[in-house]
Amino acid sequence: MKKVIWYVLHNSPEIDAYMNEFESERPDSDMQQEFPRWFETKLGKLYTTNDPSCTPDLFALACGPSSTATSVNSCVVNGVKFVVHSRDVKRTTQNSGICSPGEKEGEMYYGQLEEILEFAYTQFKVVLFRVKWFDLAKRGLFKALEGYQYALGFRKAKFRELAMDVRKSLHMNTGEGESSYANNSFLQETVILKTLPVLKHAIKDLFSHDPAFIQCFRIADLGCSSSKNTLLVAFNIINIVDEACKENDRKAPQFEVCLNDLYGNDFNNIFKLLPDFYAKLKKEKGENFGPCFVLAVPGSFYGRLFPDQSFHLVHSSYSLHWLSQVPEGLEDNRLNIYLGKTSPPNVFQAYEKQFDMDFTMFLQMRSKEIVHGGRMVLALLCRSMADSTSNDSGYKWKLLAKTLLDMVEEGLVQESDIISFNMPLYFPCEDEVRTIILNEGSFSINKLDVFQGNWDPYDTDYTNMKDSNEASQIHGKNAANVVRAVSEPLLASHFGNSIVEEVFMRYGKYVAEHLAKKKTRYYNLVVSLTKL
Repeated sequence: MKKVIWYVLHNSPEIDAYMNEFESERPDSDMQQEFPRWFETKLGKLYTTNDPSCTPDLFALACGPSSTATSVNSCVVNGVKFVVHSRDVKRTTQNSGICSPGEKEGEMYYGQLEEILEFAYTQFKVVLFRVKWFDLAKRGLFKALEGYQYALGFRKAKFRELAMDVRKSLHMNTGEGESSYANNSFLQETVILKTLPVLKHAIKDLFSHDPAFIQCFRIADLGCSSSKNTLLVAFNIINIVDEACKENDRKAPQFEVCLNDLYGNDFNNIFKLLPDFYAKLKKEKGENFGPCFVLAVPGSFYGRLFPDQSFHLVHSSYSLHWLSQVPEGLEDNRLNIYLGKTSPPNVFQAYEKQFDMDFTMFLQMRSKEIVHGGRMVLALLCRSMADSTSNDSGYKWKLLAKTLLDMVEEGLVQESDIISFNMPLYFPCEDEVRTIILNEGSFSINKLDVFQGNWDPYDTDYTNMKDSNEASQIHGKNAANVVRAVSEPLLASHFGNSIVEEVFMRYGKYVAEHLAKKKTRYYNLVVSLTKL
């Protein structure tokens, strides 16, 4: 236990000042052996005098953990599930691999997760990993921490800093198969076409207010994904710019199109489409038009992506409802995988807070990257009312949770896996989006509008409630494929690949039953902004 206490203290930067004080007072003392007791005494005195510097977390660190630890087979850190090797060997996907930077620059240790221990402090829990390390050069076991193998520690308050990022698991289904995003993105295409008038107005308004000649019109499409929709957006924008230039008696500029998405995005699929894209431009616009340069920039749009004042137009469609991470503090969400009727108030607050932080950060980053007077057009899923569990936002995830719970009853899925899984997304209402934009202050709102679309994007009849059983099954399968195309990588990473087919076959039936009773619709929001 002494080694555990020291390891946690040694990896808590908030007590560095106390460690420096101890070294000054006792330069010849053994830090590892004597500091924990000194620190406990020091904080105890501060606590009894109500010193404000003695925060609850510091006092908890000083008091140490409970005397016994809980051994668990898995844990979730920042949306990523870690599984001990003994359980992982039976699975198709492997989550028991660990890597950790060494003390030297560029040095990395790689190992296998053998045990997960949870230690309870009064204010938080600490998770320690016992890891079997490997020396890749010698292809043999490497005891990196001799005599003490608990090599990685995660305190819940610091998950965002220390854990693997959910961004590595979040991407659309790759390839061109039946369940791929490329073949199940008609919903997203419909949204792109629906928002085209807003995009056209933003671009034409930009050109009417900026008489200066733009030699190269720079466009960023954030969360571009990997279907034909990606280049459809670019082509639409180029068409509108060309039209605006003709209306203002100006020559069309050159174009630079930066396509952005997370690292797991199937950029190769986009590259395969580029020859046809360039050929179409040349055919419709002529040999002397442009030219147009298309670039791919992987990374999270919740951080900086480009140099200052790089772009005239930023576009994002159906991406901003995805969060940068699973919100913290969802332990009480139990058998929900998103916000549900049984979710406690703190879970709703955690999701709202995460979206507020993420969207604010997105606006702050773009404000640095867009030129003064530049435009931004954003489309995202939202909800129609204040109730976060309304059918137009959270109900499809309730049906997915119901599917997984059925499989728990049959022994196909472990209940603990559902408890530890939450979707990293949030569907805001109009007022939330408007308030965050106004509070951040870098952009003015030109237009904020909403529109709806069926769960099955191929079903254009929004009122017929007398579909045949066959038609209902088709609607259910189409709607389930939309959800599968965007969520399968996350589900496979957490639950394993082996259950995916069964999950979505059952899920499609639940969706079909629901749509036979009520044709629930997606609620979409589009907002046009100008950089102040």
